[in-house]
Amino acid sequence: MPEEEATKNEMAWRSEVITWKRRFVYAILINFISIALLVVSGVWYIHKQEQKICGLIVTFDDTYQKTPPTTEVGRQIAAQMHSYRESIGCQ
Repeated sequence: MPEEEATKNEMAWRSEVITWKRRFVYAILINFISIALLVVSGVWYIHKQEQKICGLIVTFDDTYQKTPPTTEVGRQIAAQMHSYRESIGCQ
């Protein structure tokens, strides 16, 4: 009888260890998946914002190319917009 009870206690302890190991693995997987989703959604959001900014920069740059500014400040702004367009890679 005491041997059977010891075996039951040992099995219960092993079962608890397996349960905790599974919980740990599940927690790690959930955290990994959550972080991956956050990274993907962040990259997607940045891409969308970049497209919006590119639209604005292209509009300004095209306008400045068609009708160049007459003032020094205007020429500096036009040069900066063209520089932004090239460095960001706006088409």
